[in-house]
Amino acid sequence: MNADTDRPEARLVHQSPGRLRFKIAAWFNQGERFAALQSRIEAWPGVFRVQSNPLTTSVLVCFDGDPQPLINRLKRASQISWQSAEATVPAAPAQNTPSSNPPPLWEKVERAYAETNARVRNATGEQLDLPALLFLGLVGYGVRQLILRPRLAISWDSAFWFALNLYLLTRIEKEVDDRDKS
Repeated sequence: MNADTDRPEARLVHQSPGRLRFKIAAWFNQGERFAALQSRIEAWPGVFRVQSNPLTTSVLVCFDGDPQPLINRLKRASQISWQSAEATVPAAPAQNTPSSNPPPLWEKVERAYAETNARVRNATGEQLDLPALLFLGLVGYGVRQLILRPRLAISWDSAFWFALNLYLLTRIEKEVDDRDKS
């Protein structure tokens, strides 16, 4: 906690193009606070994904554009204070140099998924997202397998099983998000 403001201190732990991750250790296991902060940041222009985890005290922000305006807005608009100027704006790693470490594969996959999901939502006028599109594709594949009967990559019942589980997972996540926001 910052003694001058009685606000918890945030520490930026990672910055790469389009991504910021910061931690608020004083909010350990305080889901309501993280959910409120996440909702606020998600509404900002240029931000297309925010993910928080109260157990790791971490907030991941995926955005378009330059990180500095977002960092400045986080400093001004949130109920947290930042440890120091040096800690809040680490230099981004040099791109495409032999000495720089590329981001882990999972981060690349996660970023590609978020970008593709945003494109699908924009292309369908917010009617579909990537999980819904995958659900429809799996159901269509299952129907095709039922009609034509050849065995390709997976059987019709497996396609339906995956589609059902994808649908249920997405709906559960949306219900949890809606409950956390209200």
